[in-house]
Amino acid sequence: MLKVLYVISMAVAFSMEVNKVALPFFLKYEIAIAWIVIAMIERHGLIKSYELNQFRLFLTPIVFAFFYTIVIWIVNTPEYLTAHYYSRLISNLGCMLVIAICAIMVCLLFGKDVIKLSFWALILTIGFNFIVVFREYGSALMMTYLKNVFSLSQFAYGTTISNISYGLEIHDATFAMGIFLVYFIFYEDASVEKKILHIIATLIGSYLGFKRNELIAIVVVTVVAIVFIRKKSKDFLKTSQILGFGMFIVGMLYAMLIKNIDIVPAFVKILDIARINLYHFLSGEYTISPFYLGKGYSYINQRLGIETNLLNTSHTDLVRVYIEMGIYGFGLWIWYYFVNIPRKLYMEYSEKAGKFFLMGTFYVFSTYFLDNTLMLFYNQFIYYLIPLALCYKEREPKVVETHKVQRRIKQ
Repeated sequence: MLKVLYVISMAVAFSMEVNKVALPFFLKYEIAIAWIVIAMIERHGLIKSYELNQFRLFLTPIVFAFFYTIVIWIVNTPEYLTAHYYSRLISNLGCMLVIAICAIMVCLLFGKDVIKLSFWALILTIGFNFIVVFREYGSALMMTYLKNVFSLSQFAYGTTISNISYGLEIHDATFAMGIFLVYFIFYEDASVEKKILHIIATLIGSYLGFKRNELIAIVVVTVVAIVFIRKKSKDFLKTSQILGFGMFIVGMLYAMLIKNIDIVPAFVKILDIARINLYHFLSGEYTISPFYLGKGYSYINQRLGIETNLLNTSHTDLVRVYIEMGIYGFGLWIWYYFVNIPRKLYMEYSEKAGKFFLMGTFYVFSTYFLDNTLMLFYNQFIYYLIPLALCYKEREPKVVETHKVQRRIKQ
């Protein structure tokens, strides 16, 4: 009964909107908090020591972002800082805390089963939305859309096919499907028939809510997985450090590109006018310098919220984090997710969990270049959930023994 309730309630939480009708923003967080409370009750409030380590591991960067921002705002107060920026800071980071805590708690409650439960909740989300859109537009128009998914730009905004596209595009759920696809291809422990079924279902879900950024991210993480992570490497930790350093360099180059966007016409050509105007605005908000310390977390999205002639979010989380956290906060952010968390999961819980988290990190960071997925509820929830669940065998964590940890450290 509890599992059925989880699937149904999380299907609601995963629905940003149904046929372009947005659900209440905080509904998903209220559902997540409810599951945190349920898990606490079911476990009688018992949290074991190795479980506390998971909380420390996943909550530390969020807490750091809060205190770093407060220090920045005290030492070097940004020009537009008002009380609204503090409320946005608390709201944004509070939501991120709820996502991480909920992912940990439902893993404690359901163990490894939570992966398939969350997947079916996502299928229910996308399936229900598809039925609603299908009933409104009919089979003929829906077939036209499905045949032209890769060339939707030829349909002007406001046309019927464009409306179908926006109706099916559940931003959050579509990106989360990409993480599931990576899991089913590389790490699901199931029969070939079941794996193929899951992969097909995931591809259909991704196709319906088609996002080019998701496709790019899947290609990137597949290449990285085959070349680096999936190999029987004798030094996984060194591999994660190399990949993390590479992401830092690429991230800095991308920040330089946005800063000087007009000097690369080929890049500008692939952008719509709204993004071009947005990136021009962002380019004036930061400098590329070892002395640039940032403007504080959530600053940019709050600024964009009062700029009525621009998109209300950055549409590049990678550059947004650089602007808000500065060069050193940006570097720490990449190091923590590419090196520290994979290392801790790999050494203290399981090799599979550490490797999948690194693959998931590549996936979500690939989407950060051109989109706002850092604050998407389900995308981040699944990013945390699957590697945490891979630490579990049935309902109990498979904590590696000390001698295994020592052996991996020596490798």
